[in-house]
Amino acid sequence: MRTNFRNDLKEAELVEQLLDKEIYPQLFSYCERKTDRTSQFAGVDIICDGAKVDEKAQIAYKNTPLPTQVLEISFLSKSGNNARKRGWFLDNKLETQMYAFVFFPEVSGVEKRWDKLTDINQVEKLELMLVDKYELMDTVESMCPIANIARIADKMRKEELSKVQHVNGLKLMLSDRLAEKPVNVVFKKKDFPLTVHAFWDKENGLTIVEDNRVDS
Repeated sequence: MRTNFRNDLKEAELVEQLLDKEIYPQLFSYCERKTDRTSQFAGVDIICDGAKVDEKAQIAYKNTPLPTQVLEISFLSKSGNNARKRGWFLDNKLETQMYAFVFFPEVSGVEKRWDKLTDINQVEKLELMLVDKYELMDTVESMCPIANIARIADKMRKEELSKVQHVNGLKLMLSDRLAEKPVNVVFKKKDFPLTVHAFWDKENGLTIVEDNRVDS
């Protein structure tokens, strides 16, 4: 268990409150947050208009959002056997249909990006990218076959390749400083096949800059 687990959980709850209050009601006619253990293990944080959504909030980079998002390929189990597991991006057992990637370009009361949120009102601005899981997989596949990415990730973990690999415009990275030692694809946000792209701020509320839903 991480030593800051409770603080991380509090931050997650604050982000959920903001999304549920200010963002989702403007984008969907119906949303239901799922907090039960079964849904969480199935990669479902919220169901919006029937779509099962996994939220990926880049809360560790307050005021300095990255131009990239990591897509988890594999990680090591925390159990005694330290077994390799499929990451959320490749795990076909998950029920996720859509990702909600959330970024925090302006947060008040934060001197260092890793300082914790303590109040929902600290968030001044927020960026949301809704991305269809299968469209994203197709986009990655078009750049490099996912089977090849998985093989390269295995070789990185076996130390047959270095911790950073560049393959057909994609960057793969093994983060061995983390307990689970994930191998991720570091994916450029500008290359997301966007379903919805929106910005929110306290003064103007939600502004949708791109909406590719059929019925939008």
